[in-house]
Amino acid sequence: MSFLLGCFGWRPSRMPRAEEKTTLVWLLTLKILMIIPVAIAAFSAKNTYTSIRKHEELQQSPPYDKHVLLSQLLVYIGTMSLFPWLFISCALVLVWKGPWLFLYGVVDLGLLVTICIGLSMEGNYLPSSVKSCSTSKVTTWQVVDNHPSFFVQAASYDPNPNPQQKCKTFVTTWSLGVVVAFFQAVLAYIGIFFDEREHSLLNPFRPLFYFVLALIGGPFLFHAHITPRLRFSISYALKSLRHLFGQHPLIFPRPAPYTPNHDKPIHTQNPRLHAILTIEHVALNVVSHMHYEDVIALSLACRSVREAVFPSRDLAFRVPKLRARCCVPVTKAPCAYCKKEICSECHVLVSAKGVPGARHVEKCLPYCRTCYFRDFSKRGRRGAGAARACRCARDEGGVQEERGG
Repeated sequence: MSFLLGCFGWRPSRMPRAEEKTTLVWLLTLKILMIIPVAIAAFSAKNTYTSIRKHEELQQSPPYDKHVLLSQLLVYIGTMSLFPWLFISCALVLVWKGPWLFLYGVVDLGLLVTICIGLSMEGNYLPSSVKSCSTSKVTTWQVVDNHPSFFVQAASYDPNPNPQQKCKTFVTTWSLGVVVAFFQAVLAYIGIFFDEREHSLLNPFRPLFYFVLALIGGPFLFHAHITPRLRFSISYALKSLRHLFGQHPLIFPRPAPYTPNHDKPIHTQNPRLHAILTIEHVALNVVSHMHYEDVIALSLACRSVREAVFPSRDLAFRVPKLRARCCVPVTKAPCAYCKKEICSECHVLVSAKGVPGARHVEKCLPYCRTCYFRDFSKRGRRGAGAARACRCARDEGGVQEERGG
């Protein structure tokens, strides 16, 4: 069956490769599981068909449906033929495989079409569920003129007339036929789309791929190609109408200039700190010996402090003032330990006489308050891993600044 791979230079798209063993396992499993349901549906359809064939009153149209006998006959023939075919096809699948699976699938499809046509005809004169077979609905179901309903007439031929039970029998038979038709459709699908080749038209993954493509492709194409054009057309139409009928000039209110109110207290989460930093010259004195990154960290304390340090309506004037008082740009140099750029005015003199190296800490001005020496070597040279030597002791006359710490 090489023609399934394309013709006249055309080749179907590539699909995942299937396995014949998997197809055989699915076919045999479903056929074995369907034996009992098909047998029940076949003999149930036989009883309903026989009860209608024996009584010509039920076949009259009007008052009843004109396809009553034909619908019951199709379901009866389809299910009764399917029952022995399950055993025959199981034996044939084990003997003849490969392209023969397509023939078995065509037979399954023919039986499926027969059953489905009969079920669709039965749906015209039967209720959709057993719940509809109540006493009040059975007597009034599709009544024409003064004739009794279909179920009342069918139950009148029984020794113990019970229209409600007769309705349940017909609906149950129809439901069994629907179940059999569903699994028969799966069998027909597996049998017809049997080819394991990737580019075959009968690859089992091809119908599923096209179904998903049809389900998602339409909305995707609409969203990708039609929606932008619709939005542009609507926007263009609205703008054209505005220009046609005229449009008032847009006037935006100007924000009021920032006027700090130092007299009126502001109740916030941190009123004391906020009240101090709201005064500009106090805030500038506070940050005069701080690094600019420390000022940013201070502003992150809370919302009120951030508004006091960096007022939203005065940023254009406040930020240059803070930068001018925080650091000296000319003397910025990276710390030898943490690589943070700090100017010469950002040092801190700390006195810690109770720890080793107190003389170094007292006389050296570290460029970073987090990079103090912890160990001091008295040797002139230091090897790998040794502590840096402190030169403070050699310069007793003044203060020796260490750029590294």
